[in-house]
Amino acid sequence: MRSYRKKNGFQAMERMLKTICEDTPLVMNLKNEDFMKVLLAGKSNLPQRFADIDPNTVRRQMSRSTQQDKTASARLRKVVNAPTFLQTLSSLATRKAS
Repeated sequence: MRSYRKKNGFQAMERMLKTICEDTPLVMNLKNEDFMKVLLAGKSNLPQRFADIDPNTVRRQMSRSTQQDKTASARLRKVVNAPTFLQTLSSLATRKAS
């Protein structure tokens, strides 16, 4: 993990890890073929897989997680609540995977 952060940035990394959802995969795993097979679940690419995700379910889970004294940053809530959330997430994941 040390190679992916500045030597003096542990507090920022700790804060970020506390605020991300527990089920959020780390982007580095997108280069792992076995991980991608599990993630894609039979689909040929990430946009097809993300098309199966209901944005309302994501919003409900985010709402539930904040009600359980877990804090999500305002920036993360803004991104998830955006109408183009799925397209943005898909394009970011596709770029990082290639």
